Amino acid sequence: MFTRKSCFGIVLLVALACITVTRAGIVFQEDFSGYSAAGTLGSTAQVGTWSGTDMAVGSHTLRNGSTGYCMEFIDTSTTVLPTVSADFISYFALPIKISYDFQMQRSVNDNSVFAAHAVANATWLTYCKIAKQDATEDYFELRGNGGSTSDKTYYAKNTWYTMELELPSIPASGTFTMTYTIYDASGTELYTKDIASWAGSTGVDIDELLFRAGWGTGYTSNMLIDNILVETIEGPPPIPGTIGYWRFENGAILGEDSSGNGYTLTAVNSPVQYLLPISGKGATFDDPIPRNGLANDYSLNLIDTNAYFTHPDEFAFAVSNFTVEAYVDRDAGPFNNLLAIASQYYTTIGQRSWLFGINGSYPYELVLYVSEDGTSGTLINSGIATSGNKDYFVSVSFDQGDQASGVKFYLKDLATGDWTTSVHGHSIVSLHNSTATLIVGSGNGSSYTCDAVIDEVRFSNIILTQDKFLTTSLGGTLIVIQ
Repeated sequence: MFTRKSCFGIVLLVALACITVTRAGIVFQEDFSGYSAAGTLGSTAQVGTWSGTDMAVGSHTLRNGSTGYCMEFIDTSTTVLPTVSADFISYFALPIKISYDFQMQRSVNDNSVFAAHAVANATWLTYCKIAKQDATEDYFELRGNGGSTSDKTYYAKNTWYTMELELPSIPASGTFTMTYTIYDASGTELYTKDIASWAGSTGVDIDELLFRAGWGTGYTSNMLIDNILVETIEGPPPIPGTIGYWRFENGAILGEDSSGNGYTLTAVNSPVQYLLPISGKGATFDDPIPRNGLANDYSLNLIDTNAYFTHPDEFAFAVSNFTVEAYVDRDAGPFNNLLAIASQYYTTIGQRSWLFGINGSYPYELVLYVSEDGTSGTLINSGIATSGNKDYFVSVSFDQGDQASGVKFYLKDLATGDWTTSVHGHSIVSLHNSTATLIVGSGNGSSYTCDAVIDEVRFSNIILTQDKFLTTSLGGTLIVIQ
């Protein structure tokens, strides 16, 4: 059954289930309703929160606005933005919508310009200017970065409008299109326009959403801003089945997705393709794969490499149920931290969702971390120990609706064909829909790299039973851990 060459291996298969879950949700919101009287905010005043970090308002005055208090710029060029230590939309792969209410208190001074908002990364992505066209007419000017073209529409003073910007999934580089819409106070659409912009060479992260009165001296204006809202845009639910299937057979595109869904992984720190041997690590990895009959010649050797693979978040990654499978042969240990086989679990930005791996200390058991709020994590120990330098097939499934027995671990000793399984409850009501990067071979960035040989990683959005795994469920004995 085995046609091997030389070295070691791990196989992970992930099957995530989410039929009705969508990604829409509020990222940042501020309506200034926490203020009971108009007054000047000091430079240390904090308004609103995002990912645990407050929005620094700076020296601006609040006064009665469209819905209570709002922010007022009075002949100032002070910049106002959420001051977050991480990127504003970290690992940004999802479409988002930015909206706010605004009102011009007077015409812009001659030769001045007011930038109502700007969205930035290493380069500007977009901004909206409110400027003066000539002596009699005032206009909005919408502009994308790097473009000589913009678009203008006219406005009335002392009148509330709503500005809405839809940003698509921003590419890593090159051009993209975003959509601006302006509404009147009744919600009637007055204007919509697609604007082209350029993402530069680092477009996947947004560093700032800022509000400012202009660039440099001489750019001042009176303007009210209220009801700032940043939210992800709802996407269609994923089709039930395999989300991603990473086999590591193609040396030219090592992170190639064999599922047909296009979620090819990006290599970090040069992961090494590993030729599966006749003896040693990975020698008993299935070849061909019983579920699909595909030849299995190569895997990954991640031992002592600090290497792993990533893919930015996708709508399809939002799950309520999931299964993770893999072939794995870990190093002997001990380890400084746990060995994450696959995860969407980024702790530093409050984007924990799930992580499947092996505990980094004795007895080196299979573990699952899950989170409901993105910040606190729940550890579920399987009670299934692993040994170094042994070939295994491993799997975990998580059923959000079955709190009594919704977590199931499986381990198959590939040398003997014996299975070990355990069933556990959980307390998660709704698994956190993380926007963090999906990682194979690590977790929390590079914090939990997997010192192992791994192979045949599959990620699905359905709960797989034992008879649907990549490996065969026939033969061997079954040990149930109580």
